[in-house]
Amino acid sequence: MWCSAQNVALNFSNPDCIDLAVQLHFALFKGSGGYTLKPFAMRKPLQQALQARRRSEAYYDDNDEGRAQYDDDDFWPPARQILRCVSIRALSLHQLPKRGEQRPRFDGSHERAHECHPELSGMFAPPNSTDPSTPVPKLSLHAFGGFCAVSKTLPLPQRNEQTELVLPSHDNGLYAPFDETIHCVAAEPHATFLRVSVSDRGQSVGFETVVLGRLRCGYRVFQLRSASGTRIELCFLFVHISFGSEQNLWVPPRQVQSAVLM
Repeated sequence: MWCSAQNVALNFSNPDCIDLAVQLHFALFKGSGGYTLKPFAMRKPLQQALQARRRSEAYYDDNDEGRAQYDDDDFWPPARQILRCVSIRALSLHQLPKRGEQRPRFDGSHERAHECHPELSGMFAPPNSTDPSTPVPKLSLHAFGGFCAVSKTLPLPQRNEQTELVLPSHDNGLYAPFDETIHCVAAEPHATFLRVSVSDRGQSVGFETVVLGRLRCGYRVFQLRSASGTRIELCFLFVHISFGSEQNLWVPPRQVQSAVLM
């Protein structure tokens, strides 16, 4: 289907707990002004796409098995022999709320909305437990195109298709040191989301979701959000980000040959 219109509906009716799909939605459109372009390969003129399809079909004329595996989805994502690697060194977690505590941050671009309807963003609440928090951060990748994986070592182990890793827990949520490095590898970094979440004794406390390809190198912070999506005052994960590349060992030979033909 080359020319079409699609409509996707997301459920925003429960502001107390936004699900993963809504989190990815906000990450994709953050700072975009309301729209984002499709990947370049999906915006090729129709004539170019049809020519590429004819070349691929001609190549597999004498190979019934190859022809059976071919479909229109092979145009995107394209075959990538080199993967983008984003290495995230988690240094420390600061000011994690205790159980039952809520510290919504009402400033920022939606400050007026928070003033008019603060109940949608959460209300300030003291902790209901004096026990120290035990934060357990988890980093996960969510791709809507191309290969992705996370690992603590490079190069990636063979057959590694793991997309999430959990860091060791600590018994101090006010200042929890980690100093752990996680390598996020993706064929399409601008079509891959990174989700950072923190739980305390099995209960989700905060999260942040970003597009992997939009991260910048250097020392950065992920300011965590509550279940309602509002930023938590003073709560952030301090990280160092660096970039690299890795050989793609997961590309099928057929895709590599097709990429050469195109």
